[in-house]
Amino acid sequence: MASGARVDSSARLVGPVAIAEGAIVGPRARVGPYVSVGEGAEVDAEAVVQEAVLWPGARVGRGARVCRAVVATGAHVAAEANLEDGVCMPDEYS
Repeated sequence: MASGARVDSSARLVGPVAIAEGAIVGPRARVGPYVSVGEGAEVDAEAVVQEAVLWPGARVGRGARVCRAVVATGAHVAAEANLEDGVCMPDEYS
């Protein structure tokens, strides 16, 4: 985990996980295993991210679930959305 990343104390990280500079992991979020969170990417509160890649600037909304997927730069997975086995591009996925 990069020194400039911000991970809430209530978030759960399950390795292996890579979290880049400026990335944010919110309260009660669960990240991992096998996750790469790019620079400036955000995982909002209570989201679950597993076996996924979040490109720089990607965002996973509150309570969303991302599994075996890629979220591209500038893309936003909407709150409570479920993204599995896919790719999220810069338009909102819901």
